[in-house]
Amino acid sequence: MVVGVPDFVGLPVYPGLILVPFTTRLDKLRGYAPGLYPQYPVGVAGLTRLSAALVDQVRYVDRARLRNALGRMTEDEFEPVKTALLKMLSLG
Repeated sequence: MVVGVPDFVGLPVYPGLILVPFTTRLDKLRGYAPGLYPQYPVGVAGLTRLSAALVDQVRYVDRARLRNALGRMTEDEFEPVKTALLKMLSLG
């Protein structure tokens, strides 16, 4: 999931995107902070399996590595990730 586009603020040295990865291995997340791993059902943003956002694994990726987009999230669907990011970065 793209959560940031640095060139909105200015020209970056290394053009890329800030991403939150997803996983379908939900069994690995059992017992951990659910707020860091919001789950999304099939169909949301083009997901084909029940998935969780790994908010604690934010990464910066070169735009060239992305091939295509699965879909888009609504503001309501994005809210759990936004909330977790703000808390994790002590901004909310």
